[in-house]
Amino acid sequence: MGETVTAVVVLKEDHKATEEEIITFCRGNVARHKAPKSVNFISELPKTGSGKIYKKDLRDQYWGDKGKRVS
Repeated sequence: MGETVTAVVVLKEDHKATEEEIITFCRGNVARHKAPKSVNFISELPKTGSGKIYKKDLRDQYWGDKGKRVS
């Protein structure tokens, strides 16, 4: 439907990985259509007050003001 899988990754301190390494790992462990086509590295995931990952805020960063959204 015009959407592509994107991985958003926070690396542990003193760990390194490349976009290609993560994509290759995912292709070997999940169905090919579920493997990410791109990887974005960020320093910290947005979290709610209770410490859960705030997925809506994370999605908003990528969907911006586009009309169609995934909920």
